[in-house]
Amino acid sequence: MLEEARRSFQVEQLGRQLQENFRSWRTALEALFQRWAENPIAEPADDLQERLTKIETRTAQTFATASEGQVSDEAYETFYRLLASYRSLTEVVVVHARLAERVDFGPWREARF
Repeated sequence: MLEEARRSFQVEQLGRQLQENFRSWRTALEALFQRWAENPIAEPADDLQERLTKIETRTAQTFATASEGQVSDEAYETFYRLLASYRSLTEVVVVHARLAERVDFGPWREARF
């Protein structure tokens, strides 16, 4: 499904307009995952929620400036489906960060044998 969405011409055009926002979000998320690989309780250095809000705002602006009929209903639906996946991942990352603070990872690092 996501691969089909990426191939959609209209979605691709909209994605190009938001490319830098998405790249910034992905880069911040990749850096966070790398920090978590070294330290599972590392706090997110960036506010991923703020980055996502910027993407959502920019998306709304892009759709608002598109002339009527320029973007199909299918393209709207597909693009918002992709945006929902970004939102879901962001929410899960934030929840994970909160939960990881409560876990004592010391015993997990101890040699058992």
